[in-house]
Amino acid sequence: MNKALLAILFFFVVSSYCLAQTEKYPFQTGDGDLVSGLSWSPRNDLILTTSGDENGLRLWDVAAERVLWKSDLGFLQDDLELYSIRHSHWTNDQRLIVTGTDNGKLQLWDAASGRLIWNLKAHAGSVTAISISPDAKMIVSSAGLGDWKSELKVWSLADGKLVKDLSATQKDISAIRFMDGNHFRTGNGFGQITTWSTNEFKVVTTKQLSACIPAGRNRTSIVYSSDFAVVAAQCGKNLVIKNVNTGQVIRTIDREENSRRVDFSEDNRILVLPDSEIFDIRTSRKRRFHEFDDGVLNHDGSLIATFPSYRADGVQIFDTRTGKRRGWLVGHPGVVKSLAFSSDGRRFASGSADRIVRIWETQSKTVLFSLHGHEEEIESVEFSEEGKTLTSRSEKETIVWDIERGVKLKETKEENHFENNRERVLSPSLKFALVQEYEKPFRLVHAATNETIKEFVLIDQLDNLVFCPDEEHFLAKPWWGGWQLWSIESKQPIGEFDVGYSYYNRVAFHPDGKTFITGGEGQNILMFDLDSGKMIWSLLPIDEQEFSVKKAAEARRVAFLNRKRENERLADIENEPYNHKVYITFDHYGDMTPLGEQRIAESDNPKMSNVRKSATDAGAIWLRLHNDSPVPISVPTQSMYLPNRKCFYEFPDGQKLFGLCDNREISVWLGLEDKDGKPIPYGFDFGSSVILLPGKSVLFAVPREILSNGKAIRFSFTFQKPIEGKKIEDYGTEKVLRFRESDLPKD
Repeated sequence: MNKALLAILFFFVVSSYCLAQTEKYPFQTGDGDLVSGLSWSPRNDLILTTSGDENGLRLWDVAAERVLWKSDLGFLQDDLELYSIRHSHWTNDQRLIVTGTDNGKLQLWDAASGRLIWNLKAHAGSVTAISISPDAKMIVSSAGLGDWKSELKVWSLADGKLVKDLSATQKDISAIRFMDGNHFRTGNGFGQITTWSTNEFKVVTTKQLSACIPAGRNRTSIVYSSDFAVVAAQCGKNLVIKNVNTGQVIRTIDREENSRRVDFSEDNRILVLPDSEIFDIRTSRKRRFHEFDDGVLNHDGSLIATFPSYRADGVQIFDTRTGKRRGWLVGHPGVVKSLAFSSDGRRFASGSADRIVRIWETQSKTVLFSLHGHEEEIESVEFSEEGKTLTSRSEKETIVWDIERGVKLKETKEENHFENNRERVLSPSLKFALVQEYEKPFRLVHAATNETIKEFVLIDQLDNLVFCPDEEHFLAKPWWGGWQLWSIESKQPIGEFDVGYSYYNRVAFHPDGKTFITGGEGQNILMFDLDSGKMIWSLLPIDEQEFSVKKAAEARRVAFLNRKRENERLADIENEPYNHKVYITFDHYGDMTPLGEQRIAESDNPKMSNVRKSATDAGAIWLRLHNDSPVPISVPTQSMYLPNRKCFYEFPDGQKLFGLCDNREISVWLGLEDKDGKPIPYGFDFGSSVILLPGKSVLFAVPREILSNGKAIRFSFTFQKPIEGKKIEDYGTEKVLRFRESDLPKD
């Protein structure tokens, strides 16, 4: 064989080997946070997902596992709360999609482009169901109003105008489906199935289903099949599957009540149980999958798209017959959890939530190897000193890789613990630390003594701090912005690096100290020149639209906090004459129920406070909390105390606030401080609160031994009042009460 042919064969083998190691997934951003809703297209080739926390709506090509488009949903938010899309419905031709939100809005989308056609405030409560007529002219939607009341409305799909309001007397509607062009059905939690005419919008028939035996008038957790022929009802500790027409019980499944709903396939043969299982109704066989909190079947029941309800790493698609995974709709490289440069800087590594280790060539910014083997998110990557191996760690395993060949050398199943301490960051030499504290300026300290060298500024919602290699500079990142470059001598940032909207970002510095890479929840990797501030490289384009939406949300949050502070300031001025009228006095010595033995809910009747002892024999000190002010106060407690309906305060606007009757015995949720006023750990980190009415007082006990050596108990109370004509809530800032050992009666 001649040398030319050998060279060609060698090139072919090497090229094929390298090609096999390159990235097989498309680089894209996926649903990184809470997946709040999912639906299959009628042809089963597309999936719509929505991220509640992220405000993102995405359409996926299932076969290619690629995002076709993403639309930002910041316009859905009315104020500070995050409202999610949880319901969606497609037109039969897959051209249009209607979605419904927690705050009662409906949206119409162009499925091809992701363009929003219209958005309207349709309901006063959360949308509970949506259906589109076969001719794509009408939408019927329902929403919950509380107390099991429902709205039911018909809309024009073309322009979103209201056609008919059918809300009168409707209760707890959870299912809607057009049966043909002239009729649709609704089903509610009380087992009522109603058939409506679309010509006159009148009830044609009503069927009352006795979902559970014995039948009751109470609401039951019921899920209807798409044709309303079968229901699954939670009856005690059983999930009962019933034929609607005959009333016959088809199957009974032992299953505790679950907050997440089950889901039928279109042919009523398969039932999804949100316990990581599907149930074959014909054979009673169950199949368990990789853990998921929720799942949606495609229209023929052959595939199930599953996702966890929290911290999603995308949507996984399984074959319902074999249990094998058929697809994974996830952002690649996913949420970036770890980054590292090799010692010579020629390569860097990333570890991500998609459980893949990637080895990159620094100069070309290309992936050399995508290394699969981890079962959990990769929290740490570290090159060896000689740069020939890489160690990656998740919470369940440690793997050593040969990075010249891209193969696994060693795997150890072990528990790894990662304490991602963002409150205290050490410098490379371990001599200094950057410290951030709640609602205080961050500061530079001596690591050994914690002595402050310099105090900087308060950055609200500070995401992270990172030392630069020279220890004369550091990076600080606000939650809502990019990395800021600071000098330890400066009083403000001297530069900024735009990363879009991304938090929990990691940083790794090149050995030259002039270049760094960063990535985090934004599912992007970016490279910057430290001196010039210029971006050298970005794996994905920065989503400017999403960033503008987040900045607008941040502006709303800041405006809300400013309003709150001003309202609290004015309330404190108004409350100032009452502050001294809430106070503690000594009552008597006695005994008490130990903190760890107190019940979650306590009764009205006094128990331990009736026992009086001498100071030397007592195990507890009984104190009396007085509210001589003219308004109610909220007091923190260790247990819950149900108010007596006879004891209440009525505000001038007619609102009543129920609270404790006089001389109740309660357990206050206390703090403890030493003689110098410094906090001392004490008690349990949980509790409740009660309302102490004007002119009333209550008794509470503290262990005798804690009021010694000058120590004091402390807790906060807040005045209660309707604000701006709305519900009763905290009025003004918290006020602190203390009782010291010196306040006890002298012997």
